[in-house]
Order: sequence, then structure tokens, then C-alpha cells
Amino acid sequence: MLSLITRPLAQSIDLQDLLKTKNIDSIIEPMIEIMPIPMDEITNIAQDFIIITSANAIRCFSCLTRERSAKMLVIGRDSAQLANMLGFYNIVHIAQDVDELIKFINNNIKGSMLYLRSDHITKDLKAIIGAEEIIIYKSISAKSLSKEVISHIMAGRINHIWFFSKRSAQIFMSLAKQYQIEKHLNNIIILAISDNVAKILVERSWKKILIARNPSQEAMVELVL
Repeated sequence: MLSLITRPLAQSIDLQDLLKTKNIDSIIEPMIEIMPIPMDEITNIAQDFIIITSANAIRCFSCLTRERSAKMLVIGRDSAQLANMLGFYNIVHIAQDVDELIKFINNNIKGSMLYLRSDHITKDLKAIIGAEEIIIYKSISAKSLSKEVISHIMAGRINHIWFFSKRSAQIFMSLAKQYQIEKHLNNIIILAISDNVAKILVERSWKKILIARNPSQEAMVELVL
């Protein structure tokens, strides 16, 4: 069994290490590169709440501030766990997705909010809920597939491809078309973190598309056990 992991590099390495403990071989081909934006240390946070929508934002924020008591509204259990590991201890709410987060904020939160985000977003929280924002990292799309990955796909050695975001799925499909390897994907099982990610991939033929029971790495790993 050989898995292709498409997450940003740091997250891919974490997942690869976990899969090794379960005797699952994998190769890493990030569809997105995370590039922190150089900026001064963030001190004296004026807003009442920090909005975090990804583990990448947590990692970048932890390098920009010594503050660990800020009240956080977080999307994803994995992001919340990482926040705890990095010393942030005041997590007010963990939402499964951005729509649930918006609903929670509208119904429960009174106070100012700071949204720490990428240069790519799926929903404009500044416009929707009036949050202030700081772009703290860039997410750069992959422009190519490695010879190793192309060789494995064409030889039929890839059993699973892991997709944790709509954008990574879109980038992969674009590159598969660019390298004319789409016809070699029919016997691959897709592991998708959500219905929204799976919808990006249903237009072509796969062996199967499996969707995690909740948007977490733990639930994704359950799909291959």
C-alpha cells in the first residue's frame, strides 16, 4: 500500500510519521507551499478574540507573538490541538468548518475579532462578520509534479491520495491534466476530509472516494485502517 500525501510539507511529515507506525508507506508531494510573511512581533493584541482557520495560521502566529492567553475561535480539532501544543490555552470554541464558525460568532460572540489568515481564503470573514484581519502567510500553489510521483502514478503503485482542502484537490487535478496522467488515476482511492473536498473530485472516475466522518486527521487515518 502506497499513499500520496498532498498537504503542506510540515503537516505531510507529521502524517507520514503517523502512517509509518501503522505500516503504511507514503510519499509526499505538497500541492501548497506555506510561506510566512516577515513582520514585526505582534504585541498588545487589542481585539477580544483571535480567529484561526488553519494549522498553518497557528504555526505562523506562534512565531510572531509571545502572547498565549488570547481568546481563540478555531476551525478544526487538529488546529486546536496544535494550538494547545504551542502553548495557547484559551480556546473558546472549535468549529468544524467556516459556516459553523460564522453561525457561532453571530449567535454568541460580542466583541472585536482579529482574523489571522492566508492570502487565499474561501470566505471573507472581514466582510461577513466585521473582523479585522492580518495576512500572516502566503500559500503558494505547486507548479509541477515530481518525476517520482508521475512514475508511481503511471505504474499504478499509488493506492490512496489524501486531500485535506478543496484547493489542494483543484491544484492536483490541474497538474494531472497538465502532465496527461488522468487516465492512470482510475484505480486510486481518494481520501477526502469533507464533502466539499470530495465534490471537487467527483467529475472524474476513481476507484472510490472515501470521506472522513469529521474534518480531522484522525478521521482521515481511520479510512485506511
